[in-house]
Parts: sequence; C-alpha cells; structure tokens
Amino acid sequence: MAYLSIEQFFIDVEKKAFHFARFALNHHEQALDVVQDSMEAMLRHYADKPQQEWHALFFSIVRNKVNDIRRKQKSRSSVSLVSELSTADTKQDIIEKTPSLLQSPEQGIVNAELSSTLNNAVNQLAERQREVFLLREAMQYSIKETCELLDLTPGTVKQHHFRALKQLRKLLAEVWSDD
Repeated sequence: MAYLSIEQFFIDVEKKAFHFARFALNHHEQALDVVQDSMEAMLRHYADKPQQEWHALFFSIVRNKVNDIRRKQKSRSSVSLVSELSTADTKQDIIEKTPSLLQSPEQGIVNAELSSTLNNAVNQLAERQREVFLLREAMQYSIKETCELLDLTPGTVKQHHFRALKQLRKLLAEVWSDD
C-alpha cells in the first residue's frame, strides 16, 4: 500500500499494533506506550527508508519493545497473556455477544470456571503458539496479518496454530469429555 506520508502509515497500523501489544502485555497503558515509543523510534531511525519496508520495520520495533517489557516483567513476576479474558471490558463483551450463555447464576459460575480452565490451558502453551493462537482465534486476524505482526511465514503460522489447537484439545479433554 502506498502512503502519502508516514503519518498515514501510522494511522493504518496503529490499531493492529495496539491490539498486538495489549494481548501480549495484558496492560492497556503499557500497550499504548509501546505503540507511541515504536512510532517515535520509527520516525527517528527509519522514516527515510522506502515505504515498502515500513511495515516490517515498524512491527519489528513493536515486537522488540513488547519483548523488552516482558523480560522486565519476567524478572519481577510472571504475567499472563490471556488474563485479558477476565477484565471487565472483556466480560462485558462476552456478555453482550453471548447473552444466552448467561441465563442463570449457575450458568455464570460454569462459564467462569470454563473461562478459568481455558486461561490456564492457553497459559501452558509455548510462547509463540500462544501468540499465534490469540491473534488467530481471539483477535480473528488472518494468516497474512498474523504473519506480518509476528514476522513469520504462513507455513510457520499454520504450524504454530495447529500445534496450539492440538495442545489445547489435549489439555482440555477432561473438561469437554462426555462423562
């Protein structure tokens, strides 16, 4: 895509970068900081590069900034990528999208337990599998978009997605058994 300016480019990629950082860090303000810092770094170091290189450069900066924050957090404590599902905004989204699932208090408890079980299972995935799974399933990104965000080939994205699904089926077999 040809852009009239780098500002146009930022408008085009800002939302995807934010969602990626938000899911990766599970923190709204940190995700905003990552996007802003990435834009500043892009302007400072790479604005003079050809436009066709901007996308890969920008998302490389975003990934590096996310990884830097993760490293800092890991040294302090382990942070879940999937606890996003337990935030108030997401619960509200779930309630709005699936009202029939929450028809009774008992069903609400069951759903909360299932959500917790799913969170735990997703947290057990390898990091790259978890990233691909969240982008493909939770954020509904295409294979192409996931490739661009993670700087992977389509085959690698498909492989990580397949392995994530296979591992989740194994981890969740008890929960969804017919016993």
